[in-house]
Amino acid sequence: MKTKVSNLESRLKDSSTPEERAMTLFQLGWELKEESAEYSLDLAKEASEIATGLKDERLSALASFLESACYYLIGNYNSALSRLLELVPHFESLQDNYYKSHVLNWIGNCYFRLGDYAFALDYFTKSIKLKEEQKDRLGLAYSINDIGSVHQALGDYHKALEFYFQSLKIKQELGHEKSKAFTLNLIGTAYQKLGEDEKAIDYYLRSFEILQSVNDQRGMGITLSNLGELYQIGGDVEKAEQCYSQSLVYARLVRNRFNEAATLIRYGRLLLSKKSIDEAFSEIHLGMSIAVEMKAKEWIAEAHLALSQCYEFENNIASALMHFKQYHKVNEEIFSRESDRKMKTHFVQLETERSQKEAEIYRLKNIELVQANAMLQETMRRLKDSDQQKTLLLKQVREQSEALEKQSKEDSLTSLYNRRYLDKYLSIEFERAKRYDRPLSVAMADIDYFKKVNDRFSHQVGDRVLREVAQIFKKNSRISDVVARYGGEEFVLVMPETIKENAYIVCEKIRQSVETYDWKSIHPNLTLTISIGIAQSDDIDNYEKLIGKADENLYVAKDKGRNLVVT
Repeated sequence: MKTKVSNLESRLKDSSTPEERAMTLFQLGWELKEESAEYSLDLAKEASEIATGLKDERLSALASFLESACYYLIGNYNSALSRLLELVPHFESLQDNYYKSHVLNWIGNCYFRLGDYAFALDYFTKSIKLKEEQKDRLGLAYSINDIGSVHQALGDYHKALEFYFQSLKIKQELGHEKSKAFTLNLIGTAYQKLGEDEKAIDYYLRSFEILQSVNDQRGMGITLSNLGELYQIGGDVEKAEQCYSQSLVYARLVRNRFNEAATLIRYGRLLLSKKSIDEAFSEIHLGMSIAVEMKAKEWIAEAHLALSQCYEFENNIASALMHFKQYHKVNEEIFSRESDRKMKTHFVQLETERSQKEAEIYRLKNIELVQANAMLQETMRRLKDSDQQKTLLLKQVREQSEALEKQSKEDSLTSLYNRRYLDKYLSIEFERAKRYDRPLSVAMADIDYFKKVNDRFSHQVGDRVLREVAQIFKKNSRISDVVARYGGEEFVLVMPETIKENAYIVCEKIRQSVETYDWKSIHPNLTLTISIGIAQSDDIDNYEKLIGKADENLYVAKDKGRNLVVT
């Protein structure tokens, strides 16, 4: 990055035309925006003035995009959002889908920071479609990351990890270290939420090591804040305090106000645990004031919760309850707004249902909450309502991403996992097996003489055979196993935590079930057998070689006369 910045600074000094200067200002500002957003904002404004004088619509749009990104990075999400929304039609008129896709993603991030998860998801999804068309793989990886963050914000941490690992794989293939560190940090946050602290620390430290190597102070500040929270939960107050202190230094150096607010509130909770109540109040109030200024509802809510805990410590029950109710109110506001906006997105797609759904939303919004006799009961009931709203929104999010997910993982004929999903799953499972020294077995299966089935009885019969064999695999494999159609008449069975001797027992059961199945129910002259090769991950370098070894053993089974299982 330093070399690139130096080259751009030299080009800026030597620029001979206004057009060249404006473009170089944009490129330099874009490179420096995370390190110094305010300086980049000045560069963007100068570029904008030049572009306006030249009446160059493209340069104006690029300068405005840089301005928007800088406003986002310093925490002024509303200013960023209003500018970004205006930019969409400009890039459409320029027929520039590359920048349009990135603008859509930044819009999604603004909505995400403002707590509007439904709108965020909608813009991330639109951005992904354009990036796929543009073959913008790095941009696609960022958008996939962001969809994972929406799932994480809604509490679906396993789904978030699926998206994070998908993004990480692309970034690893591209060799983009800085963005890889960003995803490693997010994976750490998901594992932390799942209570898998060792994994979380491992991913945080891997992220920090990369960020330190490229001197990304913004990223280091975010990762240190997350590490601090994890150490605090684990009871290591000294390490937590060190992390928070250094995180605040980085956050203030690069003016990452979102991370500053988050870290102050977390640090306030740590001070409360040390019974330093006055200092705790001071840090939490400062964090809340920043969050309120940014309209970052996530941390406004967390600040209210932390203040509630402080007042409870002082035995000031009235103030504690007031802040607890405010915490719940902000959370309820986030999720109720999400449900509303999510439905409105569906209305655009389903015009015939618009009136009916709008009437239903109006009715739901005007239902009066039943008044309980005790204030505590009312608060608990509101919390329950919030959980129900969250569950509803999560269901809607899953439904919206179902088509994309189905295409990426399911074989349309057999309803098994497809090869694309198998590669992703097996790479993760292989890494886990190696990291924790656990057994992993893989079986490669092939229907014997399947070509003769198609040639003799028709392709329709062949398709029915494939579907039935798929069902035999499902019925005879275990709940922890994953079955995929590898291609044609080949199937793969992944068996985590399984040595090859136990894998043999599972596969022999499948082989016998295929041999004894009533194939005459499909065609009077039909009989069928299957051959299977098994490999275990011991002493194998990567998952592709593991598949290859299973395939070798499959061919041994074929050479020995078929209808065999070979390890």
